[in-house]
Amino acid sequence: VNSYCEARDARGVDILLEEIERLNLWTLAERPFDLENIIDKWQEAGVLDSRIELLRHNIKSKLTEQHSVDRADSQYLVLEQALNGARKLAAAVILTDTTGIFIPGSRASLKGIHASEVLSDWAPKAIRSLLELGIFNDIIYDTVRFRHREIRELLAAEWFDSLLQSGADRSSIAALFFREQYGEKIITPRLRSVLSWLILFDDSFYQQAISIAPGIALEGGDPAILPLPTRERLLERVVLEIATNKDGRGPRENSAIARIAREDLSLKTVELVKEYFDND
Repeated sequence: VNSYCEARDARGVDILLEEIERLNLWTLAERPFDLENIIDKWQEAGVLDSRIELLRHNIKSKLTEQHSVDRADSQYLVLEQALNGARKLAAAVILTDTTGIFIPGSRASLKGIHASEVLSDWAPKAIRSLLELGIFNDIIYDTVRFRHREIRELLAAEWFDSLLQSGADRSSIAALFFREQYGEKIITPRLRSVLSWLILFDDSFYQQAISIAPGIALEGGDPAILPLPTRERLLERVVLEIATNKDGRGPRENSAIARIAREDLSLKTVELVKEYFDND
């Protein structure tokens, strides 16, 4: 990554690498195709902002690369249309526990979803234009996949949030994420990673999620954008776990702190340092 950034004449490479570490973006940065977007954002703004904004920048740049616009059977897609289509497909892939997305006209019988069924109100050429954009891998055997797992999960969470914002039945959507098993409330395993993003957008889902699994806010998503009081409570809990740790999980908990670390946590951090000063 360092060599690639230097070859691209990125300014302040050491600081850029620190930002990539801080935002836990190595899974993106290790792919040249995605690293290009990180460098472009860095060169443009001199900062990567939050993790979610960087991922959204990545999504936007890929959905506006209309590579096939000159083909006779292609159709130019405006960003909002492409974004809505990508969100629907991301949710469908996760809900059906599949990865493959079949292009229009495919007769494939392998496990996957047919894009023309998910985007039933789209013209076939518009669907194909979407599936040829950089957010997906190249078409192989009439099938594409989302190029990056976290981007797929963020898009799915945004789709669920759009349903909630449009007045869809909240209890029906909540039933997909939360259920009872052997008399205990659990989070649906298949949707857990999506929920880590969704709780950033909806406080009701956040409260339900942490009542079942308090640590879910630190498992994924971008908890650094949660409100300060929420992050202060998370920091208190993580530090308490570190202080009373007896099973060697310290490094993992320290990583959790890094996920919520921003300058506005300084005062709370000083309080906790004083409180646990005698604890190694």
